[in-house]
Amino acid sequence: MYLLQSVVEPGRQTIQYMESMGCTMPPAVDSIREFLDLQHGTPLTWTINRVENLPRQLDSTSCGVFACLYGVYKVFGCTEFDFQTTDMNRVRLWIAGHFLHYTTRTT
Repeated sequence: MYLLQSVVEPGRQTIQYMESMGCTMPPAVDSIREFLDLQHGTPLTWTINRVENLPRQLDSTSCGVFACLYGVYKVFGCTEFDFQTTDMNRVRLWIAGHFLHYTTRTT
């Protein structure tokens, strides 16, 4: 099992997916489509696109970090994904720092 990132645009009926292992159509993407059809009540015709030219992981433990970074880059409108496996320990510390910052803040 591994993690992937997806972007769903219901109005355009598109599903984009980003994954770090190089798989062509992970089963999770079909599960997302089935869930969306169930929520809509009627099967829709979805366009499913795999985002190409993404950095790939070279180990068996970084898929979650890659999925998080794909999402962060997509949210901020980045068109080039400029990270690699060697960046993962630094990114893990960055993510942990954000969690610690927001969980220790007083409101």
